[in-house]
Amino acid sequence: MPSSKTAVGDAPVNAFSMPKFQAVLAFSFSQPWMLLALVLAAIPILIHFFYRRRYQEVRWAAVRFLNAAVKRNAQRHRFQQLLLLVLRTLAIALLVFAFAGPMSNANLSPAATSRPQHIVFVIDGSLSMQCREADGTRFATAIDLATQVVENSNEDDTFQVVLMAGADPQSVIAQPTSDKAEVLSALGSLTCTYRRGEPERSWPLVLELLKQTSRTTQHVVHVFSDLQAHEWRDTATDLNKQALTEIAEATALTFIDVTEGTTPNLAVHDVRIESDFVAVNEAATLRVTLQNSGDEPIEDKELRLVIDDRVVSTRNVSVEARTRSTFAFQHRFAARGQFRVSIEVDADQMPQDDQAFHIVNVYDDVPILLVNGKPSATYMGQATDFLQLSLDPKFDSPTVWKTPYRTRVVAEAELGTIDISNYSAVFLCNVRQLTKTEVGMLKAYARSGGGVVICVGDRVDLQNYNGRVFGNDGLMPGVRFQQVVGDSESPQQAFEFDAVKLDHPLLYVYRGNPGHGLEQVLTFKYIRTTVPDDSGTQTALRFRNGDPVVVETSFGAGTVCLTTVAGDDSRWSTWNTASGTYVALMNEIAQFAILERGGKQETIVGLEWRRPIVGSSADAVARLNDDVDLPSRIQRNESGSEVVIDEIPQPGFVSVSVNDEEFLLAANVDPAESDLRSVSESALRSEFLPNSAFRVRNADTFLTANSRSGQSDGNGLPFLLFAIVVGLLMAELLLASRVGVTEWLAFGIAAFAILCLAFLPSHRLAIVLFAAGGVGALMARRAWLRG
Repeated sequence: MPSSKTAVGDAPVNAFSMPKFQAVLAFSFSQPWMLLALVLAAIPILIHFFYRRRYQEVRWAAVRFLNAAVKRNAQRHRFQQLLLLVLRTLAIALLVFAFAGPMSNANLSPAATSRPQHIVFVIDGSLSMQCREADGTRFATAIDLATQVVENSNEDDTFQVVLMAGADPQSVIAQPTSDKAEVLSALGSLTCTYRRGEPERSWPLVLELLKQTSRTTQHVVHVFSDLQAHEWRDTATDLNKQALTEIAEATALTFIDVTEGTTPNLAVHDVRIESDFVAVNEAATLRVTLQNSGDEPIEDKELRLVIDDRVVSTRNVSVEARTRSTFAFQHRFAARGQFRVSIEVDADQMPQDDQAFHIVNVYDDVPILLVNGKPSATYMGQATDFLQLSLDPKFDSPTVWKTPYRTRVVAEAELGTIDISNYSAVFLCNVRQLTKTEVGMLKAYARSGGGVVICVGDRVDLQNYNGRVFGNDGLMPGVRFQQVVGDSESPQQAFEFDAVKLDHPLLYVYRGNPGHGLEQVLTFKYIRTTVPDDSGTQTALRFRNGDPVVVETSFGAGTVCLTTVAGDDSRWSTWNTASGTYVALMNEIAQFAILERGGKQETIVGLEWRRPIVGSSADAVARLNDDVDLPSRIQRNESGSEVVIDEIPQPGFVSVSVNDEEFLLAANVDPAESDLRSVSESALRSEFLPNSAFRVRNADTFLTANSRSGQSDGNGLPFLLFAIVVGLLMAELLLASRVGVTEWLAFGIAAFAILCLAFLPSHRLAIVLFAAGGVGALMARRAWLRG
């Protein structure tokens, strides 16, 4: 991988990292005074020479028969005695080195040398870190580990702290400081957020912090996280990999996984109302999706429907492992208005996602304004007659089917005199032309959340619409009428709808319903319309020749729709008589165009929320759960004014007051945070840092290493030396005694255990017990044979 060129101080980022070949040669000691004890290594040598001088040689006759045998084995005995001397001396020397606290100065470990260390703590503060483990939350574990590093550090070490959460990571300690009290206070004041994890946002900040220190300083980065799989794998971008690689090459990088294994979790993933409009005293169906991200099924949990702080229904549910299941509640709302609906499930180790919030708007009726551009004295001859009968059949006959709409018809000339803000949608039916003032009024209405639907006809002035309605400053910028196609009086050609590809939300109701009527419609005349690909306008329904039939676009918090086929009695099409197709499609267009007044009423915690408003206002008031004031502001731009809440810090219901109007908003946690599975070390190496040196530690191994050396992240050298000393002593014991096959087998098992200690540090306790058992068995067998 090429070297990084990002500067830290006055040098490239990798300029202050140790050369790779020093990983074997360079070591330092946390307690160098202990090396004075190396003089103890001379004890075996002194004892050796002492016993050689102690004995005097006495010749007597009977021993001459043994001399021949002794001479034959003398060379082997001398080699054995020399080997024993080396083993004993080396064991004592290595024991002294182990107590002196050796640490590798290689890039691979955050070593402590004579130079001071600059330690950057990157602490994951996303929602999943609030999960409770046996010893507290994951976040609390991260703070405890960082605190111990500070307490065990040298006086010259400096620290910086980054809280990693959401799109805006916080530099808690922006300037390097060696004041331990300040660092401990900052760590103690940190709180875990409800945001989603976005680790890629933190690496540029970490690189920026590294620039503030000298290149002669040893740089260490500790990342305390639960390494949640979704937030790490979803951000495995080239930019993210590059930033991480620069950090790994510039510092001793360690990821500390604060989880304690697989954690089961049942979360409320989603809440949805089945119908777009909920009417008073009519059964409304709420569908709840639960997610089990664990490896075991979760059974017999109570699920509760809560409306305005009152539990109205409960049921017991079970969810299989690693699946999502949907459950339904039905409820009748006795009055109109906005209702706060929440779904709760029994709390588990992560209670923050055991509840979800939703706003339900209940209507007596939905007011719709129909603007008639073609007056007529004949029955069903006006441009609005078929539309009114489709949306509001009770105006003509109270015995027919019921819809939630209440319609009012006005003449084209009356549009400028009506307060359209009192209506959920405005339909322009064969309106000849619109004035600049009327277009401005419709734009303000749509921007504030209203729905505008344009239905063409034979009176529409194409030039007027292209200049004012579809111009750069119009309701549908980029859209343009081209020409009228076909002849409805003497039809020579019929055009059919493309009823196969129903991939727009407006047409979802037709999916899986063969014979729905769209394929039976014949069109003899329409206005050919062009829709640029980059205009943001989507085509919901087309003719088979590709020309648009129904197009829609967002405008502020509202929606604007256009139909290129007339819906009146002008005989442009058969769609108002073909199996009720016109009735069904116009109801779908009405539902799609009518957004809940107040704009979008759901958001994710940690994200910005905006809503366009009509007119101007000095300020706005926002309160979370009726007791927490949220910073809110009014932002004005060329297109109007909008109320802005930069961030909602936790889930719940938010009430926003602007002028004399109040909006309700439901804020929920990101459901992706509920999947508590962690990314593996192998995935980190293959997907993020394939050619860089870094370590992954769990809380136990990180604590064990740092308890021996405050500056080390756990290079394992002291423990490895202790293991070698034990092996040397065992070898000395075997060489100095008469042993058989059983003893050599026990020694082989113990030697294998020592090798495992070097390469499997996470299983140290089990391996030590295994080795101790082998040595014990050896000593017991020897005592039994000698007894």
